[in-house]
Amino acid sequence: MRKQMTTHLLLLLLAVLASVSTHAASSVTATFALAPDNNLAVLLNEISSATRSIAINIYEFDNDTVLQAVLRKIRSGTQVRILVEGEPVGNLSQSSHRTLLRIRDALSAPGAASGSWLRIMTSARSQGVRRFRYNHAKYVVVDGQSVYMASENFSAGGHAQAGLVGNRGWAVAVRSAPLARQMLALLTEDADVRHGDVVEVGAGDAIPLPVSARVSTSSPSKKGPGTPRSAPPIAAGSAEIGAVSLITSPRSDTGIQEFIRTATSHVEVEQMSLPSLWREGAAHGEVDTRPSPFVQELVAASRRGVAVRVLLNDERVFQRPEPSSSFRSGTETPRRRVPANEVTARLLNRAAKCYGIAIEGRIVDIRKAEITYIHNKGWLADRARALVSSVNGSRNSVMNNRETALWIESAAGAEYYERAFNFDWDATAPLPDSTVAEDCQGFFGPGNRWDASPGPVLFIQ
Repeated sequence: MRKQMTTHLLLLLLAVLASVSTHAASSVTATFALAPDNNLAVLLNEISSATRSIAINIYEFDNDTVLQAVLRKIRSGTQVRILVEGEPVGNLSQSSHRTLLRIRDALSAPGAASGSWLRIMTSARSQGVRRFRYNHAKYVVVDGQSVYMASENFSAGGHAQAGLVGNRGWAVAVRSAPLARQMLALLTEDADVRHGDVVEVGAGDAIPLPVSARVSTSSPSKKGPGTPRSAPPIAAGSAEIGAVSLITSPRSDTGIQEFIRTATSHVEVEQMSLPSLWREGAAHGEVDTRPSPFVQELVAASRRGVAVRVLLNDERVFQRPEPSSSFRSGTETPRRRVPANEVTARLLNRAAKCYGIAIEGRIVDIRKAEITYIHNKGWLADRARALVSSVNGSRNSVMNNRETALWIESAAGAEYYERAFNFDWDATAPLPDSTVAEDCQGFFGPGNRWDASPGPVLFIQ
């Protein structure tokens, strides 16, 4: 019995540690990249450098330039293994469906390397049961030696052609065999068809998934994806790095919270989605019931003297921005509903005024930044650490999806990403200050939710 209990405790400890694991990176180099400036070139360089194998896990594959690079490697005899999310939000686009069929055909042709496969994560053959809400990771492993990780999908906006408008995102290519082995082990487990939520698509197989014509989202930007960008591109950077840690969802909250808690001077956040309240409950009729632990940590960091800047996506780029109903007290009816990112930004600004702390939230001006929108999920700390990630700030992304992030100890890397952050920040005007003295009474103080204890929720005028 004691032996069984010891074994159980060991397995439990391993499960806890699995979401954050660190590799010392002696004399390991990394290439730092940005969307839309240069990440396509960095990704293509990684793919073209493969001599033995390429392993890919991607949420969305809908970029013809990347497809052509992968097809060339398949035809050259390089082993290629690909796991794709089969049920993204809105279902597969028609062009994504065609992309998967072309990969299927290439892998089925004579000369394709042994051990190559195309697999799709879906609940289509598992009675709706899946291990993850979405397989939302975005990484490539080359020759078991290098890992490319990004916030961006293989899409026209996520990996835009040089000089064209696209999403804002971050990427990194780390040359580390231990990290590559870890990523391959993760992919092998996630893509195992024995779980029932993964299907392998072979010669002549249909793609067993619904396909829909994507409706273009409305945007306040005058420059859509694929139009020329006048902003001078930032070139890719390269440097030796210190330790690199892998953080994974489900349960990436502990790793990201630790990233914030260890900051002593500066934190910068550039996020597609950072709601101040986490939605909990059933799939239908969910209710905002819990403050975001990340927003709580950011306020706490600023209160201990850390200067915090948070730049969030303008949700008007989407047809239906997710609203957030925030109240001054739990008994009132909301007077108006505000996009979740705006709620968060205004909450942080109110915290700055009520607490007298150095924290600010802004909603990016995508016209002046010349991007389609912020798709990034990036964090910086102390001008010494960077988090390059697929993890949005929503509860679902943190607790239910498969996501991956790299915590990189590198002053050069942090400086590189901060340069792009500062460009977007400086292109964006501060939000108007609507805080009055009464807004601070009974909200910021002992027992409120932003001090990580029960209490009233902020109401946005």
